[in-house]
Amino acid sequence: MAHGSLHQHLHGKNKALKEQLDWVRRVTIAVQAARGIEYLHGYACPPVIHRDIKSSNVLIDEEHNARVADFGLSLLGPADSNSPLAELPAGTLGYLDPEYYRLHYLTTKSDVYSFGVLLLEILSGRKAIDMQYEQGNIVEWAVPLIKSGDVSTILDPVLKPPSDLEALKRIANIACKCVRMKGKERPSMDKVTTALERALAQLMGSPCNEQLILPSEVVLGSNRLHKKSSQRFSNRSASETDVVVDAEDQRFEFRAPSWITFPSVTSSQRRKSSVSEADVDGKNSEARNLGYTGNVGDGLRSLEEEIGPASPQERLFLQHNILK
Repeated sequence: MAHGSLHQHLHGKNKALKEQLDWVRRVTIAVQAARGIEYLHGYACPPVIHRDIKSSNVLIDEEHNARVADFGLSLLGPADSNSPLAELPAGTLGYLDPEYYRLHYLTTKSDVYSFGVLLLEILSGRKAIDMQYEQGNIVEWAVPLIKSGDVSTILDPVLKPPSDLEALKRIANIACKCVRMKGKERPSMDKVTTALERALAQLMGSPCNEQLILPSEVVLGSNRLHKKSSQRFSNRSASETDVVVDAEDQRFEFRAPSWITFPSVTSSQRRKSSVSEADVDGKNSEARNLGYTGNVGDGLRSLEEEIGPASPQERLFLQHNILK
C-alpha cells in the first residue's frame, strides 16, 4: 500500500510521518475503518468477523484513505450477527476481546472491542501493549482517565490539542463503550460509525447532524455490496489483499503443545465435545450470567481422541488453557 499502515504512522521512528496525521486525518481514518468493519458485519452476506482488527491491518492508500486488510483469521458468522460462534481464541495481544478469550464465544462484538482499542491508539499514540510504561495495557491505562473526565491526559503529545476538545471527548467515550467487558453492552459497528461521523463533523466545524461525505473506503478483498449500502459505501474494485507484517506487533493464536493435535474443522461447523459436564459447568454458568444461551461445551473441540493416555500434567494444561 502506498503509505503503509496506520501502525507505521503512529509508532514509527519518523516523527515527521507521525505529525502528518493531524486530528482531522486521524479521525477520518477511524471513520473509514469503522465503515469497513460495519460493511463486514452488516452488509456482507453472510457477515464476516475479522478477528484481527489492529493498526497494522489498517492500510493507507495513495489518496490517504484507510482500508481494512488481512483476513487471515476472519470467519463467516451466522446470519444473526449477534449470535455467538464457538471458537478457540485467535487474534493479537492487546486487541483481543477478553470475553472471547475467556468463554471461547465469538460475535461481531469482539471486533468492536478491538476497534475500541484502535480508537484509544489513535487518540493517544500509544501501542495497545507497551511495557515501557508502568501501565502497559492501553485499555487499563486510558479508560479510568476518560471516565474521570481527564481526556486531555491521554491525547498524543506529538500533536497540539484542538481548540475544542469536545469532539475528541466524544471519541474517547465511544472507545470506552467499545471496550466494555461484556460484549452485549458494547455498541454495534453501525452505531459506532454514526457516532464517529458526528464527532468528525464537529471537529471539522460542521453541524453534528450533517451527513458526512468522505472519500470512498475499501475493504480489501471484497467488492460485493448489499443494495442497502449504496449511500455509505462505494463499489471500488479491490483485487489485491495487502498485508503489513510488523515484527513488533505479534499476532497470537491459541495453541496447545506439540503433543496435542486438534482435528481440522471448517469455520462454518460447530465443534462437538465429549468432555464431561463437570469440566464445562462453570463455563456454562458464566455464559448464562453474561446473557448467552446454549451449552458452551458444544463449542469446544473434541479432545478425548486427541489426548490419548495423557498424563495428569497434560490434562491440567487442557483444563486451565483450553477449557478455562
